[in-house]
Amino acid sequence: PTIVYNRVDKTQKPKYILPFKITKEEAETAIREKLKKGFFIPSEIKKFEAERITGIYIPYFLYDITFYQKMFIKHNKTSDLVEADCNFVNVCQDASKSVVDELSYGLEPYDLTELQEFEPGYLSGFYADRFDLSSRQLTQTVIRKCKQMFDDELGRRCEGTVADLNNAPPEYAITNAEYAFLPVWFMTFEYKDRPYTMMVNGQTGKVVGTVPFQKVKVAMTFFLCLCVLSVPLVALGWWIYESVDYGSSGILTWLIWMFAFFVPFFGVAAVKKYQKLKANLAYTRNRNTDNFVKERQEK
Repeated sequence: PTIVYNRVDKTQKPKYILPFKITKEEAETAIREKLKKGFFIPSEIKKFEAERITGIYIPYFLYDITFYQKMFIKHNKTSDLVEADCNFVNVCQDASKSVVDELSYGLEPYDLTELQEFEPGYLSGFYADRFDLSSRQLTQTVIRKCKQMFDDELGRRCEGTVADLNNAPPEYAITNAEYAFLPVWFMTFEYKDRPYTMMVNGQTGKVVGTVPFQKVKVAMTFFLCLCVLSVPLVALGWWIYESVDYGSSGILTWLIWMFAFFVPFFGVAAVKKYQKLKANLAYTRNRNTDNFVKERQEK
């Protein structure tokens, strides 16, 4: 512990630490189970090398924030003015430039009731990173995060669509910000000369990360599903054509209707899903994160 403690500058020593509960073997199993369920994932990726898994304590700030905002709740033809406030306690925000926020958000939630006062002995066997973003620098990031949670909760409690009041910013006050280490397992690998990083919550075992998928297999599956889903609509069109005298162009009209409405409906949904997967894939193969983990694997 004395040697490990030297890694942590006393001026940057965290107040709290959340010890690892998930072992390296359990993290490996969790990743394998997630990849095993991926029908479109190449078999080479499913057989990743276990020795590439590294446990790292990531620097976080835990914020207590009071939050207030006026909002419009829009209905069909009317809108209501709503004033709401809330208190956020222990909102997590990673303080490392090398960890992509979208991935660290995916690791949440942590059970912060298990936070411990920092002791250097907890670091034994793990790497502990230092923050390179101060609590002040992260203020706007964490406020945006709170606003999203605020809007989501307001939307659940009120019927209608939540809208800003003339884009008025929320009123807030950060009442506390504590520095803490939270546990994360990292698994890095290369596929076709591109780096990829999977992350596992070191307390809960939740796996985050998107890996490459077989595009041809995805396209074929989409086409087959589209064909299967089209059968009932074609049958309905044929039944109407046989039952009602629409003339010789009746079935052609229904086929045109199918391709004009049915196909685009599922096509747009598929494109949105693909774009989301592509964005998540970009986060997973972020080179800064890959370098961050590799440097610590060499320590």
